[in-house]
Amino acid sequence: MFKIALINPLKNKKLNYIPTGICYLSSYLKKNIDHPIQVRIFNIDINSLYRVIDFGPDLIGFTSFTHNFNLVCRMAEIIKEALPDRKIIIGGQHITMAPWSMPGIYNYGIIGEGERTLSEIVKRLLTKNEDEIKTLPGIQYWDQNQIIQTGRCQLIEPLDDIPFPDRDAIDELKDIIDADHFSWFLKSNLKSLQLTTSRGCPYKCRFCQPSVMWQKLRQHSPEYIAEEIEHIYKKYHINALLVEDDLFATSKKRLSAINDLLSRKNLTGKIIYYITARTHLIDKDYVELFKELGVVKVEFGIESGSQEVARYLKNFNVHTEGDKQAISLLNSAGISVFASFIAGSPVEKIEDLKQTEKMISWIYKSSSKNSCGISLATPLPGTELWNYAETNGLAKRTNINWDHFSALESIPKDISTIIYLNSHIALPKLLKTIKRIRRKIWLGTPTDFIKALPRRTRKAGERIRRKFKIAG
Repeated sequence: MFKIALINPLKNKKLNYIPTGICYLSSYLKKNIDHPIQVRIFNIDINSLYRVIDFGPDLIGFTSFTHNFNLVCRMAEIIKEALPDRKIIIGGQHITMAPWSMPGIYNYGIIGEGERTLSEIVKRLLTKNEDEIKTLPGIQYWDQNQIIQTGRCQLIEPLDDIPFPDRDAIDELKDIIDADHFSWFLKSNLKSLQLTTSRGCPYKCRFCQPSVMWQKLRQHSPEYIAEEIEHIYKKYHINALLVEDDLFATSKKRLSAINDLLSRKNLTGKIIYYITARTHLIDKDYVELFKELGVVKVEFGIESGSQEVARYLKNFNVHTEGDKQAISLLNSAGISVFASFIAGSPVEKIEDLKQTEKMISWIYKSSSKNSCGISLATPLPGTELWNYAETNGLAKRTNINWDHFSALESIPKDISTIIYLNSHIALPKLLKTIKRIRRKIWLGTPTDFIKALPRRTRKAGERIRRKFKIAG
């Protein structure tokens, strides 16, 4: 039997989650490959690679993001040393946006959407027609010291042609479901999974890789979504879903249809949801639809408290007062928000940064259940911010430490490695401000911290009991 290992590399085992994208690859392979195959998905850190090696796969596939690309390559090198005659493939956002960064350790890179291309590669390997792989659309490979590309594969349309994600192929599935990853924004003792209902986004923010990766918005039908929710509710007994679309709330008609179908399946009120939306779309009708679905938290990319900076980052005519109105509407309906912010864009001045601080303070005062996050403007390859950095001599395609390209991680000790886009605020001053805001976000005022201490202590105890299976 032909064995395939699909790897989602983890920098931190605590951030273990369902890699939905790889799960789609597995289900598509099983639907379209006639030969017997075995697919296993490994959600692992570098210390657990022995599990992949013990499995003895014929083909190893990695997904990659910019912030973990160094780790992916280190893991590939270890596997290549242990299994030198096996094929290793890389795909995902980073290699699609920065194809020039692919080292020779990989036999092939998959550019763009991966399901069709990977399926065709596997078919050629099974029939011993490997020479044909180099003619397939959607790949790249090294040949005589240069990377050869074959162009992108045609996008899958309709998106419903892809089967439900093959979550059962994940080795650690039960542990992930039981891990209660989302208690920080919802409540404790949840069994949760991620759900993807679309690919792409109709907007073109300057910092966003996925909108470039997917090229356009494609959505699953309401029928597909309702059937998948029913499937995972009955099979995995979950009661919380994180909808990980770049933008879920794009159409009231679509959301209304999803609600109607879930009602017919008697699933209304059985699951709570975390979704993504845009503030300028929010009105009372949308809020009602959110309540009907069971939404408890909405994520917004506010990006800045300064209207000028927000308009620059989003490439869109946004209004900060509209942001506040949307948040107030949701809070008044008992729905909390998570608002993300970016500091250090090329146009930002110190006055703009102060407006961001004020906006974050306002959001927390609006509801104690609201939350925020702030990160340094990061020029991810393929985005307009990356083009700006390259054009202005701030980024080069050699000697880049991709580890510093994560918006979620702590600021590196060696700040000289940061690709800094702003000329109005000194980098040390900006980083100091970001750290102060992050401390305020976590701790709040002294009064807030004291009030939250019992809740935080209780949640810590619950996590310990779940981990060691101690009865509470």
